[in-house]
Amino acid sequence: MDSIYIQFFGSGILLGLMAGISPGPLLALTISETYRYGFRNGALVAVAPILTDVPIVVVSLWFVVFLQSGLEALLWIQIGGAIYLVWLGYECWQSRPEQALSMPSGTLAPSLGRGLLTNFLSPHPYLFWLSIGAPQLRQAAQSGVVAPGLFLLGFYATLVGGKVAIALAASRSRRFIGGRGYLFVLRFLAFLLWMFALALLYQGILELR
Repeated sequence: MDSIYIQFFGSGILLGLMAGISPGPLLALTISETYRYGFRNGALVAVAPILTDVPIVVVSLWFVVFLQSGLEALLWIQIGGAIYLVWLGYECWQSRPEQALSMPSGTLAPSLGRGLLTNFLSPHPYLFWLSIGAPQLRQAAQSGVVAPGLFLLGFYATLVGGKVAIALAASRSRRFIGGRGYLFVLRFLAFLLWMFALALLYQGILELR
């Protein structure tokens, strides 16, 4: 394999792994959905970036062209995402062990929807593609179409793979958590979602002033 291909494939793997295991709203939601409903639901949240990032990449490129209005729109997305995270935290706080046990095994759509909205309303994917992703793709495109494809392959393989691995680990530890332990974990995750919401809201309000 050409060295330029190895370079962009490797950078995609490293950046994806960093994003996949870094603390954030989507990772917290991946774990909370796994604890509430099981591994499949957590894994569905983990694959949300594959479904949402195409429009995010397009919008991010548009932001680069129209930087001023793009930054303002990003801030409003950030505030909307904070409000949504507050709601997700409330749902997580209200969960009970008996709700997880009574959840039909095929009920997956709510978790996927939560993951899609969380990723789409979070500023993190936009900021990544504005500051790192788009420049990497532009540079890779100078070598043809293979290098950008390898960058994207490496990035999403480790981004999603990292979160799926964490969901798998959470699902196995879930078996050993019952009663108060279960409630403690879910309420800690709810608190974490609220902290992310406050951070996003605070940043957005500061930037809008």
